[in-house]
Amino acid sequence: MGNMPLDNIKNLALKNLGIKMVEGGLGESAIRGYTNVLKMVVASAVNEEGEELYPRRWNHSFIDLPRISNSKQPSFSGEMVTRIVAGARKEKYQLFFALCGGTGLRFGEALGIRVQNISPDFSTIKIVQKSAAIADSEFSQD
Repeated sequence: MGNMPLDNIKNLALKNLGIKMVEGGLGESAIRGYTNVLKMVVASAVNEEGEELYPRRWNHSFIDLPRISNSKQPSFSGEMVTRIVAGARKEKYQLFFALCGGTGLRFGEALGIRVQNISPDFSTIKIVQKSAAIADSEFSQD
């Protein structure tokens, strides 16, 4: 928050930041994201023993950030996912679209899956990282 020292970032400072962001036209989700990062930065300041230098008890009622009321997360109906999967040109695309549609994974997350992240019984996939460059993936070569 500019030149403000971390020890001065408390509930009132976060409330005032939220007000400025609302006045600036930012949406609820963006405001929540930015204030959460700020909270994490304050919490990340630790001493040589790993203890927080500026422990905070955030009072969310006092801070009064806007509520996320109308999430714009895109989603497809089951019927639409079925049509997308059926319309894929190749079997590997069908599998890819079915995986993303059935699990909610984003394309970048699905492209980052590696064999070592799949459990031996094939029942669990561990998402470690998303693909750095979709253009470099096998998926985009066809």
